[in-house]
Amino acid sequence: MASVKSGRAKARPARRRKAAGRRARRVPFVLAVAALGVVIGAGAFGLRSSASEAIAGFANAAVDAGFRKLGLTVQDVTVSGRRNAPSGEILAALRVDRGASIMSFDASRARARVLDVDWVQDAAVKRLFPDTIEVTVSERKPFAVWRRKGRNFVVDAKGETITVASPAVMEQLPYLAGEGAPAAAPKLFAMLEGRPSIKTKLRQALRVGQRRWTLRLEGGIDVLLPASGVELALDELVRLSDVTDLLGRDIRIVDLRLPDRLTVRARKPAKSSDSGDKNT
Repeated sequence: MASVKSGRAKARPARRRKAAGRRARRVPFVLAVAALGVVIGAGAFGLRSSASEAIAGFANAAVDAGFRKLGLTVQDVTVSGRRNAPSGEILAALRVDRGASIMSFDASRARARVLDVDWVQDAAVKRLFPDTIEVTVSERKPFAVWRRKGRNFVVDAKGETITVASPAVMEQLPYLAGEGAPAAAPKLFAMLEGRPSIKTKLRQALRVGQRRWTLRLEGGIDVLLPASGVELALDELVRLSDVTDLLGRDIRIVDLRLPDRLTVRARKPAKSSDSGDKNT
């Protein structure tokens, strides 16, 4: 009997300690819920005084502290879908630090800020409990580099500027120049898509007077296109190139502006100078 009583005497303190531990773990949760109720109540009654703002600030701090004690803190941020968008700017747009309460993180506002980052076309920002922020972005596709007033800008297929062009991006894209070039370029490039013998040689498309194009091809050949009838002119250029190897010759200008006349200008020969001694 004594041994049984002794066992019960030991068991009771152990049960009391476990119950006390459970109550202690519930305290942060209870405080967080209570503080959250204060914040909601203040908003519901439309309190705007400095006193109510102080109470709301205290309550928010208590909510954060309670959730942090429960382990609901940001420990990781994942970003997917990014290729050209600066990862540092995306992370900065989230405005969240490691160890911050994940419950206080406003995913909707963070998404709005991510959409302002260069290259980002759309974004999704989610909280993955208990400790992760997930960001998925889709980027605008680069179409060309627009040279304007001594600066280079990446533009998309709609002719809208994305951002200042970096050297890595500039190596992969054709160049545009002239006012109105980005908006008119998609139609031009659609025509060149079915004419690879010209498209593969294109180095720059210059918009002239917002009316027509001059194509700068490899080798420094300028092709002057008309303001209208562009496809017919391109077809003629392809035909002449196939039949006479026109674009492989040492020429400087191919003028197709007139529908019934083709003008070709050869390069001017380099001036030679006599370096030997002259007898007098």
